[in-house]
Amino acid sequence: MEFFVLERDKRLDHLAVGLVCSPRLEQGYEAAEDNELVEVHGEGVRDYGCMLEQPTLLVANELRRLLTKYDSQMAYKTVSIMDKTLNGLQLNYFLLNMREVEVMAPIPPDDLKRSNAALGFSLRRGDISDYPFFGVTYHRKRYLVVRLDVAEHVLRAGLYGVAVKRLQLKECD
Repeated sequence: MEFFVLERDKRLDHLAVGLVCSPRLEQGYEAAEDNELVEVHGEGVRDYGCMLEQPTLLVANELRRLLTKYDSQMAYKTVSIMDKTLNGLQLNYFLLNMREVEVMAPIPPDDLKRSNAALGFSLRRGDISDYPFFGVTYHRKRYLVVRLDVAEHVLRAGLYGVAVKRLQLKECD
């Protein structure tokens, strides 16, 4: 089975100083309030896109709707981003309550080159079967991993600011 990782497109402007959010939001879905407010500090962002990765993984409504077609029971919380540098622009993003899979180890770079993959992880056997998408956290970064059919749907939808990269997953005991 082929898997891909969805990331914020690196060609978009980076967060100049960053998003400042509550410690609850940084702790994840369970600790976050149903409605969170995040402020932009610094110069702000010119291109928000459909994904934000820092300080936590947030998705825009277009991507959330696409993912709920594959998991209609997935819960989410609203995160409002207030950008005072753009006359108080407020954008709603979503913190997803998706299945988390533990990374056992990274796949060595030489193995990735052979498989033409951008990233690679070893995961516990059976953790990824039957899930169209799931979250993986490695080195304090959270990745959104999707099956081939979901990745194709994302590409067909033409979501702004989302990069799709091949991922090599290895199941281990």
